[in-house]
Amino acid sequence: MHDLLKERQNKLDKINNKLAKYYNQEINLENMEAKIKSLRKKCEDTRRKTNDQNLNKEKLMKEIKELKKSFEEAVIKFKERGEYKNNLLNNHIDKLEKNYKSRVNIVLI
Repeated sequence: MHDLLKERQNKLDKINNKLAKYYNQEINLENMEAKIKSLRKKCEDTRRKTNDQNLNKEKLMKEIKELKKSFEEAVIKFKERGEYKNNLLNNHIDKLEKNYKSRVNIVLI
């Protein structure tokens, strides 16, 4: 009778162990599904942030190009203005020089 009781107890233990393994597998499956959902959400957030950063990058690049263009235009205008002023000064110097030479010639005559 004692052997029969031990045998039944062993069978019950085996059944309980199988049930525990099954229960643990169910818990593990639920945990893995939760992790997968979490990773998918993180992946989507990362994609969204990457897209936002790419849009910001494009916007900044456009602003940089516009600033570069306006800077180049300002440099060209500055150069042209400098050349114009130099020409005016050269013309003025030429007039003064001619005026001086004509006065010197008049005094010499």
